[in-house]
Amino acid sequence: MKRSVDSSITTKGIIAVFAILLVLQIIPSSVGQDHTKSIQLLEGGIEPYGFDSYILPSLDSNDTLYVYMNGTSGDLDPFIVLTNSSANLTDILILFKERIAEAIENGQDYHMAITETANQLFPAWDDDSGWGYAATFEWNISEDGDYKLVAIGAPLTGTFGFYSLLVGLNSPEILNGTGVPTGDIIAVLNPEESTGRVGVQEFTGSLDSTNGSKSYTLAEIFKDDVLYIFIETTSDHDVPWVTLYDFGGKSLRTANESQDRSNATLAYTFDGDCCNYRIEVSEVIEDDNISIDFRLLVGLNQPDVLTGNATLGGRNVIVASIPVKVGIELDQITSVDQTAENYAIVANLWMQWNDPRLAFNPDLYQGSNRIFRSVDDFVNAYGELWPEFTIFNQQGNRWTQNLIILVESNGTASYVERFWTTLQAPDFDFRNFPFDTQRFYIRILCLYSEEVYHYVAWDDKNSVGDQLGEEEWFITSHNTEVTTVEFNKFSSMFSFGFVAERHISYYAIRILVPIIIILGLTWVTWSIRDYGRRIAVATGNLLLFIAFSFTIGDDLPKLGYLTTMDKILISTFIWTAIVVAYNFYLNRLEEKKRSELSLKIDRFLVWTFPFAFLLTYLIISWIFP
Repeated sequence: MKRSVDSSITTKGIIAVFAILLVLQIIPSSVGQDHTKSIQLLEGGIEPYGFDSYILPSLDSNDTLYVYMNGTSGDLDPFIVLTNSSANLTDILILFKERIAEAIENGQDYHMAITETANQLFPAWDDDSGWGYAATFEWNISEDGDYKLVAIGAPLTGTFGFYSLLVGLNSPEILNGTGVPTGDIIAVLNPEESTGRVGVQEFTGSLDSTNGSKSYTLAEIFKDDVLYIFIETTSDHDVPWVTLYDFGGKSLRTANESQDRSNATLAYTFDGDCCNYRIEVSEVIEDDNISIDFRLLVGLNQPDVLTGNATLGGRNVIVASIPVKVGIELDQITSVDQTAENYAIVANLWMQWNDPRLAFNPDLYQGSNRIFRSVDDFVNAYGELWPEFTIFNQQGNRWTQNLIILVESNGTASYVERFWTTLQAPDFDFRNFPFDTQRFYIRILCLYSEEVYHYVAWDDKNSVGDQLGEEEWFITSHNTEVTTVEFNKFSSMFSFGFVAERHISYYAIRILVPIIIILGLTWVTWSIRDYGRRIAVATGNLLLFIAFSFTIGDDLPKLGYLTTMDKILISTFIWTAIVVAYNFYLNRLEEKKRSELSLKIDRFLVWTFPFAFLLTYLIISWIFP
């Protein structure tokens, strides 16, 4: 009985030992898994040729590092590299690009050059192993210590945009771009070494009674970014006010002035991602003779800005005004209405601008270009991110024959429209008609202020066609001009102007030659001694001129002032009528037997007639300049 009991105890003891050993095997394993498996999600943005640097502190050689980087905006082609903690990132990335460029110059394939150079410089790296252009790698940590993880764009390409970055330990699901963040901190951004988070820009400006404020729109802001502002007056006046506003125009912070009011500073930490915040520099100035000049220093994550002496560069802090290249190809002039002072054209309008907000990742559309065939399609895809315009001197409708907007993956947009329309020409001046030279303009006005878009001439696209289809005029020259006009604050206006002269042969044959003939016939009547016949010829000549005036009436512009042609016609009419009256007078003298006096008068006036006609023209020109 005792042996049976001992046997039972022994059996139970063995079972208990096995159970304890099994628990001891399971508990450490599960605890270890919970401790070593961790995932962190990071987000950021990279400017062209910029990079973000993350510190990976205290990595354990028993762990495996997993990284996945994916572009979320712009045309960013992600590229990730791992270096040791002591590496100078600026130097090593410059060396990386130089070696790739040198290898390509020596005839090596671009991708092979990247692979060989990266393998030489970095313990781990990747370009396109993820989905599409995403980059991902797995690395067995070789030894304990700190490392640096660098997020950049593909070498030598200058791609840019925002990204998401998954970093994990012992989490292979990251290689597929999946994985739920566990709340662990694996990587810490080093803003002092990153070009994507630190930036300083300097601006100068002037305020006066007509323009008492100036706004600066901030670029996209990330959570925990710190904005630093320094402003000082560069004239003998107090520093102007500086206020930070959110996207809805709510005031968030006002700069603190120094004791002598010569400068002011502001620091503000953002508690979340945001955009469309703005800085406003303003002052109430009532005296027209006062102007306040200022220097403004704006920085992100760079406290040296508060001293007024920070190094410029890095990330763009302020959204700069976007330059828009504008060009006009004048193809045809279909009509010129001198009375209505307008003209009709067929032309091609070209515009081109680069807006990072339009950039996209080519792998999303399997192509590097997107084409839109209407403005509505473009706006539906991107919102109102385009330099909307109006043809300022347009009359009536503009009829569009073709329109295409092409957007490249780097954010460059090209707009081309072929159209015909009627344009107002208030600059017409017909005083020298038909020997006049006229200036024609096509004026394009941007509906946004110059703080958002400003025009520049696109010289390669400004031209005049060889066959304009307008036989009355020929173009002698053309030019372009960009001006600032007061419209929605201050907006850009692009003007395409051309100078045209008339083909004078039509008016010479149709009008001037008949007038010369009529004047010649009037002059020839002096050779007739029979004053009765002279009266008949002169009267017929006058009636001929009146009839001629009616026939050419449609060829003359109906204006509120006299043209050169009007003055010629009036002078002709006056002297044609005077000659008729003069011949009646001579006939009267002859009837009174005073033929000798009439002959003397006749001999004198026959030679003074041309000069008298010219004098009449000059007097009329003086009275009606």
